[in-house]
Amino acid sequence: MQVQSLRLNDLRNIERAELKLHPSLNLIYGANGAGKTSILEGIHLLSDGRTFRHASIQPLIRKGAGRAVAFGEILDPLENRVRTIGVIKEPGGGSRFRVDRDRDVTAAELARILPVQVLAQQHADLLDGGPGARRKFVYWGLFHVEQEFFQEWKRFQRVLRQRNGLLRHGKIGDAEIRAWDEEFLVSAKALDAYRAHYVERYSSHLQSYVRQLLGPDREIRLQHYPGWDSRKELGDLLKEGLSRDREAGYSRIGPHRADLRVAGPLGGVANTFSRGQRKLLNSALRLAQGTCLRELTGKRCLYLVDELHAELDTANARKLGACLTDSGHQVLVTSAVDADADPCWPGLEEKAVFHVEHGRVHARE
Repeated sequence: MQVQSLRLNDLRNIERAELKLHPSLNLIYGANGAGKTSILEGIHLLSDGRTFRHASIQPLIRKGAGRAVAFGEILDPLENRVRTIGVIKEPGGGSRFRVDRDRDVTAAELARILPVQVLAQQHADLLDGGPGARRKFVYWGLFHVEQEFFQEWKRFQRVLRQRNGLLRHGKIGDAEIRAWDEEFLVSAKALDAYRAHYVERYSSHLQSYVRQLLGPDREIRLQHYPGWDSRKELGDLLKEGLSRDREAGYSRIGPHRADLRVAGPLGGVANTFSRGQRKLLNSALRLAQGTCLRELTGKRCLYLVDELHAELDTANARKLGACLTDSGHQVLVTSAVDADADPCWPGLEEKAVFHVEHGRVHARE
């Protein structure tokens, strides 16, 4: 998928901006606070209706404005047509998503049309944060490559809510809970099979990017943890742990506790990698997911890269820039470095350049 044009109204400090984007590389430069990241946020809104920075709606809307609007024209090469996406954010927290100008859709439908990956400091929690971010990361891949995954995930969420509700209700007998355990078990095993198969296919792509960004001898191990002790049957564990689940008031095991554990030769990377190395590894994880998406579906995603140079020396920034431009995906990169002086793109002609100053966006010829 490619965003051909983007229009923003009253998004943070941007009153109005219109950008014609290059299908490959788009460089957005300017001083800190100028509004560069707001452009990336506008693209992200078109992808799932949310920003990747703040959960609060009001700071997203320019001071004094009634609402924020993002509108994009998206080329779908597989269907050979241009689609339009419009997202409106209102002060009370309301949102409207419209596709092809004539129908309202869900956030999930937006995500189907425009798969987006973010390389930003806010997304470094793949390595530094808890398992929730890594579950979401794997689910992003499965959502886009497995047609039936999303329905199975919604089914499990329904079963989990029912089981947890019964666990919190002290007078419900074991028989009623075990009736839900049967559905829990079937859905949990289906989700685990999806996850394990995806991680296996994904791993080879990850190792390729790890070697490019971190060195030819660097090896990273991925361990799929299903959310329970895989040496035992999940059904037996549910029965054995029922009394403790009652005490806790929730299901302590299951795919909602799954994790994707990332380790280097010396163990976990959070304490053995520098900040720059963690940024490169986080980038490798996300680049590999885009490659996996393209291999399995023929679709391309869009990469939003906020402050490419942050925490990277020139040599490593150039490595990451090369991986991005060679990926075949559309890329938007923000930087405080003037595009003419940026060493990451020497002599690269196939690009669009935008300068942002005090919320105003100017395309450079």
